[in-house]
Amino acid sequence: EPLVYPNPTNSTANIRFELLIPTSISIQIYDINSRMIATIYEGFLESGYHNYEWNTTKASSGTYFARITVNSTISSIQIIVNK
Repeated sequence: EPLVYPNPTNSTANIRFELLIPTSISIQIYDINSRMIATIYEGFLESGYHNYEWNTTKASSGTYFARITVNSTISSIQIIVNK
């Protein structure tokens, strides 16, 4: 299960998750209207814990979602940007 901190955030959101096996993944940020606004990472990762940052300084206040896709499994976690 992915973790986002700090949440709410006003500058940077850290997205942390664990992979049990090496695999290809993508991490994307979507706004409340399901529009993709950023790709944080796309590629192959080894097993273990991983941490990626989303710089929210250009994002407006509101609700966003980090979507982590591993093979055909999608995990989504809400991020609140509060300026």
